[in-house]
Amino acid sequence: MSRFTDAGQYMYHRFSNPVAITAAPAKATITSNKGGSATVDVAKWLGSPRKNPGKHPYMSDFVDHYMDPTEVTARFAGLAAKFPKLTELIDLPYKTNGYRGKAQAQFGTAAASTVSVTSTACGSEGGNNVTMSLVSQGTASAPLTVSVSGKTVTVSLATTGSGAITSTAAQVVAAVNRNPDAARLLTASTYQGNARGCGDQADRQPERIGERVPRPVPGVQRGPGTPQLLGRGTSTGLLGRFRLRRLRRRVGDQLHQRHLRRAG
Repeated sequence: MSRFTDAGQYMYHRFSNPVAITAAPAKATITSNKGGSATVDVAKWLGSPRKNPGKHPYMSDFVDHYMDPTEVTARFAGLAAKFPKLTELIDLPYKTNGYRGKAQAQFGTAAASTVSVTSTACGSEGGNNVTMSLVSQGTASAPLTVSVSGKTVTVSLATTGSGAITSTAAQVVAAVNRNPDAARLLTASTYQGNARGCGDQADRQPERIGERVPRPVPGVQRGPGTPQLLGRGTSTGLLGRFRLRRLRRRVGDQLHQRHLRRAG
């Protein structure tokens, strides 16, 4: 047997590999390298079947379907209302981001020439209506410029004396972020923060920036929500973020349901 430790703490001794046997033994003898030994009866791993607890049977099946964040929040509010002497529902001071995200788009595929843009506003709050395009001016020796009309951002790429595009990803990013009208709508970046962004740009048609968060089902709050704590006796169960930690919230619901109904 070998010594097993977890996070630097001794737990127990164990066999690294199972010991081959031909029949179930009646006794087992453990011998120490210090000379001592002990012989014990061999018992079935899980022991005998669990006895019926009688008056207070094991409670389960409180969660019988997928529960969205709004439904789980209502479930905890219901527990607090049903067991007011055992629980306390506490609002936390900071709201969550909600079931929403910024709208984004990517121009280009090669790392060195890719420009990524992210809307200033969440997609559901106007970010999805922003469009941006990279265009060739079709003239020789044209400078790199950025213009904005409504929610449309147009980047006119610089050209050489022969009309070839010379603007790089890094130059486009700098020009967009430097333009105050464009900066109110979006921010630009090179691929994964590529410091050089040296790849030349190409003429690209207008692209609508899109939010990657799907529309929630009816009844689910999209905007910021107030996370809560459900205090139970001397222990506190965290409800979790409004749209995150969904699995943890459902597990917490099971635990609170069992403990409160037994205590109540």
